[in-house]
Amino acid sequence: MTIEVKERGSKEFYEEVVNVLNQYRMFLAEPEADLANAFKTNLRQAILMALMFVVMLLIGIRGRFSAVVIICLAASGLAMVLTSVYLYRLRQQVNTFIADDRTAVVTLDETGVEFNKEGSQVVKLGWDNVALVRAFSESVCFFAKDLSGVVIAVNGKYRQEIFEYIKTAGIDVKTVK
Repeated sequence: MTIEVKERGSKEFYEEVVNVLNQYRMFLAEPEADLANAFKTNLRQAILMALMFVVMLLIGIRGRFSAVVIICLAASGLAMVLTSVYLYRLRQQVNTFIADDRTAVVTLDETGVEFNKEGSQVVKLGWDNVALVRAFSESVCFFAKDLSGVVIAVNGKYRQEIFEYIKTAGIDVKTVK
């Protein structure tokens, strides 16, 4: 079975893929776990740390800058900066994926699944190295068994075809729909 993907995925698709990539190990351990939204979580954390920073700054200005206030200021400021940088990098990764307009070909056969990005990038997972195939709301992802972090993601509109092929070809791999 060959799927030729000429169109770019949606922003939601790429955000989901970035979330999946960042939670790869969790899905290997718990294939049916919920997909957390790292974008929302990190935004909330950055805002919370900014609020904590402002509160501690006000406490210091209204009272005095004790050691505890200074430690809380430093910790909340550092946490805010680190969380913001991480969120920026997640968004940068999504933008990189969106900007890549090369055609991709995904091939499923009796040996495994192959992702070929217009001849310049080829990733192949043999079925014996596929831990699971999981459908999310925007994508279908093939997870490598080893801890390499390799995930082949395909647009969710091909969900039915992919799971039908796996079933009819008798491929022994864990699937989560």
